[in-house]
Amino acid sequence: DGLDKFIDATCAEAYVSPQNAGMGLLGEKIVFTPEENGEEIDRDRLRSDIISALSVGGGTVVAKYNIIEPKFKLSDFNFVPCLRSKFCTDFSHSSLERKHNIGVAAKSLNEVMIYPNEVFSFNDAVGVRSEENGYKRAKVIVGGKFVDGMGGGVCQVSTTLYNAAILSGLTITEWHRHSVSVSYVEQSFDAMVSYGYADLKIKNTTDNPVLVTSEIKDGKLVFRVYGAPTDVTISRETVVTRVIEPDVQTVFSDELGTEQTRVVCYPKRGYESEGYLLVTKNGVTTRQFLRKDEYKKIDGITEVGK
Repeated sequence: DGLDKFIDATCAEAYVSPQNAGMGLLGEKIVFTPEENGEEIDRDRLRSDIISALSVGGGTVVAKYNIIEPKFKLSDFNFVPCLRSKFCTDFSHSSLERKHNIGVAAKSLNEVMIYPNEVFSFNDAVGVRSEENGYKRAKVIVGGKFVDGMGGGVCQVSTTLYNAAILSGLTITEWHRHSVSVSYVEQSFDAMVSYGYADLKIKNTTDNPVLVTSEIKDGKLVFRVYGAPTDVTISRETVVTRVIEPDVQTVFSDELGTEQTRVVCYPKRGYESEGYLLVTKNGVTTRQFLRKDEYKKIDGITEVGK
């Protein structure tokens, strides 16, 4: 009824969400940030007090608040933060639009906390790649071809984060390969994203919270993961099991003069590959299978004059 709608709206407007303790950057140093309690109106008591006031002809009702304690408090952080992993990719030769998009996406992923058993969604954190959100058109891969699309370059951000995450010991619960191989990372270590249907999801399967930071410097994108110290080191290995050579087609063009040529589409090799993690603990290294991939070839097309 009208009273319940009024109470619901009042409670929603007054609600203050609790904030977990976390970690943050202070210059180049990682520091802990304290928790903050939240608060909410005691809905049942407010309803009862309003009904009581109305029964005697009205009066003043003062809402009573309940404290909401956050799940993670500063006392839960019983470790000295250390760098668990770092991964870097180069985008210095990208177009200005692609560089811009990488910067926009990376900025939204700086100082992100992932708590134990929490699943982080790349698409939720970065949002829709649209002009309204600051993105520009640049090259993207669609159906095995490079075409102009909104937010081109964001997949390099997700790929860089993906590698930092697996090197830190976090668990990937959703990832997608590109249809063709990309130049900024080895085969079987890419992570394509597309808002609405292809996400990168990372689960913190460690016992402690981790902090993810992003940095752009000298044409390079760097992700770092900070958390509790670990006695495990992780590295990556790509094994290419098959190389698929592209064909190159030559076609005649009336637009070109004799002996003139023009490349319409550059050829690109396809691959079948496998990715492994090399996990070292107490001097013993185990080789763990990660994934198996197939990347399409792109056949080349060259025009020549008649």
